[in-house]
Amino acid sequence: MKNWVEISSSQNPLVKELVSYQKASQRLKTGSFLIEGVRELEKAIQAGYQIQKLIINSDHLAELELFNHLDSSCQLIKMDKQLFSKFAYRARINNLVALAKCKSHDLADIRLPLNPLIVVLENMEKPGNMGAVLRTCDAAGVDALFICEAKTDLYNPNVVRSSLGCLFTNQVAVGSSQDAIGYLKGKEIQIFVSSLDAAENFFSMDYSKSCALVLGSEAYGISDQWLVAADQKIKIPMKGKADSMNVSNAAAVMIYEVVRQRSPLDKL
Repeated sequence: MKNWVEISSSQNPLVKELVSYQKASQRLKTGSFLIEGVRELEKAIQAGYQIQKLIINSDHLAELELFNHLDSSCQLIKMDKQLFSKFAYRARINNLVALAKCKSHDLADIRLPLNPLIVVLENMEKPGNMGAVLRTCDAAGVDALFICEAKTDLYNPNVVRSSLGCLFTNQVAVGSSQDAIGYLKGKEIQIFVSSLDAAENFFSMDYSKSCALVLGSEAYGISDQWLVAADQKIKIPMKGKADSMNVSNAAAVMIYEVVRQRSPLDKL
């Protein structure tokens, strides 16, 4: 393991570099992103992510046991809390930030069981919602998440934060709606599209066979190509004045109905 490098100046180029990773353009240009928090970093390491730099609050060097799991090429850096706050994105400063390499998320790399449950998010613009859906997918054992025509990138710091590291525990493919539709049709996976204009109550459907649940953002909704491709358009019944739910809440309701139908109650 390399020795620790200590940085004490806010003018250090590395501090400025780390701040730049708050921008999607920097993540896209370099193919790297920030991970904040011990729990999140542990999940990333377990998922095989390459950790390039590990930056620690100087006062908390002794609290981590994950150093032994880092590759010898990882650069180890310590700095004080004041410098840390310049690039940390959580309101409550953690003691650890890592710089990691992004992974590719191609449809061709997805591996599915015989009777998969897939969730598709189209036009997702809020990273907090994307992170929340990733947490639900992990909790419910969803087989894959497809992110299509996203308005925010998968490695946005708030996706990492709000997913509590579940970005690293799910199979995720990122691409176009056209490619995702072709993939699902090619594998004869039923496509259930959430739509406010749908005639069918979501809870009246049979989800025992391979299926994909498709949800759009609150701002952009679902594109026509998904509506045309749908085997069934469905909606969650709304009893109050609102005509829709937050997309992450809607996803949780729909995902767990599929899980309920597929699992005996005593196995949930």
